[in-house]
Amino acid sequence: MFDLVIEKVIIYNGGIVVDTLASTEASEKILRGALHWTAEQFRLKVPSEALKRRAYISQLYFYSDAPLLKLQAAFAAVAKICSEQVAENFGQHLSYFPSTLTLQYDPSETQAGPAPFSIQRALSAPFQDKRFYSVAPVRTKIHVELIEHLERELMTAL
Repeated sequence: MFDLVIEKVIIYNGGIVVDTLASTEASEKILRGALHWTAEQFRLKVPSEALKRRAYISQLYFYSDAPLLKLQAAFAAVAKICSEQVAENFGQHLSYFPSTLTLQYDPSETQAGPAPFSIQRALSAPFQDKRFYSVAPVRTKIHVELIEHLERELMTAL
């Protein structure tokens, strides 16, 4: 039916998790297909609202020349002071730079909500490689569009 690998499927009392290395759209298509097949095989009625609430986690690795983590001059000043203090205390000069941008909903609004939106430098990748990892609580297509929007905004702000 589909030509992709399903990493895992978890069935909870209140929901189902489908984890793939494909897009959120492909994962949702797999879930809908599996529900349809199960309903047919076992003559079950699946309520139309069964997939009404969805929480997505889209994860991407990408390269970018945009200064994605250059936030404000004040933060750059803090990074400079950290670099200086570490050199003094640790005995080795290490250049500190912003490495993570995270947007999170207010936890007082819900206890078990969707994932945050974040962009961070890819682990173990030299900063000069300009390689990033991002997580978003939206469909993969929207996730890509958000990153492209951020890149355009930051490139024009230079």
